Amino acid sequence: MPGLFNFLSERGMSMKKLVLFAMPLAVFAVFFTVVPPSSASVISAACLELPAGKDEANNYNASIAASYINETVVQPGEEFSFNDVVGPRTEERGFIVGHNSAGMPDLGGGICRTSTVLYQAALKAGLAVTERYTHTPPVDYVPEGMDAAVQWGMYDFRFINTAGTPLEISTAMETVGSSYVLWAVFRSIEPVEQPVSVSVAGSVYHGVIINGRTYLPVNTLSALCKTSYSVNKVNGLYSVNIGQFVLDESNGGIVASNRTGILVQLRKLAEARGALLKWVPPGTVTWHD
Repeated sequence: MPGLFNFLSERGMSMKKLVLFAMPLAVFAVFFTVVPPSSASVISAACLELPAGKDEANNYNASIAASYINETVVQPGEEFSFNDVVGPRTEERGFIVGHNSAGMPDLGGGICRTSTVLYQAALKAGLAVTERYTHTPPVDYVPEGMDAAVQWGMYDFRFINTAGTPLEISTAMETVGSSYVLWAVFRSIEPVEQPVSVSVAGSVYHGVIINGRTYLPVNTLSALCKTSYSVNKVNGLYSVNIGQFVLDESNGGIVASNRTGILVQLRKLAEARGALLKWVPPGTVTWHD
């Protein structure tokens, strides 16, 4: 992200603040050590594409707000407050002077981009939004009326987790070509019901049952499918490519995650490969090519 780093350097930003901005961009590199507990399945996602070279200070502040929110867990019935999680917009907390929707200088200006992408993800998840304001004048990065304005001590963005399970919020800003993408992903955290063994031609692989579905760690796929695989991430969502097949995290829990990394739903994998599965009580599944 050379444009934004040059912008910050020219204004005397410290290395500490530059590193703070870079942290959200390294989510994929550290994914296997910071995955949520139990398992996590996507229930909604939203993103904003923001052009580079414009409103760089605002984009920077949006990324700082995202870093404070990333990995927040909201329990069932609990109310999420943007202001409570992000906290005061001060230089000590990493924020710089941007501008508000009226074009006036504003310390922390731009964080409404983060509250806006959270609002859109909350709407898609069907959560109960309890406090939300629009900008006056309107902002130009979403259609009018689809934003969520926040201001410390005055305006907040709040919602209640009505999903029935704990929700983990993932947020970050990344560089995609000549643009930045600010994204938010809501994942439902499900408890592991029991371990399970998957028997394939005399070899045994260890997985888990989550919400009635059997999952295997992604690192078993090469041996199981006799082909290579890759894990990709776009706008905070993961997909697994196995030969010519693509299993997408946003598609009905086909891909999930737990403390050890990425998990793939066994039945969907078998359907993609044309294999047959047989349940052998109490905790074994046999795979037949």
